[in-house]
Amino acid sequence: MILPHMRILLFLSVWFVPAAGFAAWLKCYVELDTDEIIMNYDVLPPEQAKVPGVEIMGRESGTDEWIRESLTFENEQTFQLRLHVPDDSLQNVQYVMEVSAGARFVPANMCEGRRAHAARHDTPVTLQVDGNSDEIVVWAGWATGHEAVSLTPKLVLKRAEASNEL
Repeated sequence: MILPHMRILLFLSVWFVPAAGFAAWLKCYVELDTDEIIMNYDVLPPEQAKVPGVEIMGRESGTDEWIRESLTFENEQTFQLRLHVPDDSLQNVQYVMEVSAGARFVPANMCEGRRAHAARHDTPVTLQVDGNSDEIVVWAGWATGHEAVSLTPKLVLKRAEASNEL
């Protein structure tokens, strides 16, 4: 026999689902741009971020070294990307990352591969470069809670031959 207070508890556990953070629900029609308003706040450029120095870093899949400066690719290639957060006190940084034409995030669970998200800054997402562009740009929006979303500086991936010509 189930007691009345147990029925209520059972009912609540079935009907209430934990809330998802901003990164999981940020829709494709909302641009990661300073002209947008997300969570009732203006999106902040990198120089106005709550914590300075948050940036994207990446590594070629299968390697161990994370690089923050620039990445090069040759043809079709896969990278892991995540955020570098210099302030160790920030543990709950969620982010949404977006990429220009020439690459896509896999698996493509947001915006047909144009976006990816993670609930922690140290959780990587996978970017697959198709090899058809000379330059690919990646940027991200991040926040630690219900606060203004800040943008990261853009990370530029360049074709190895194109970067050698400079």
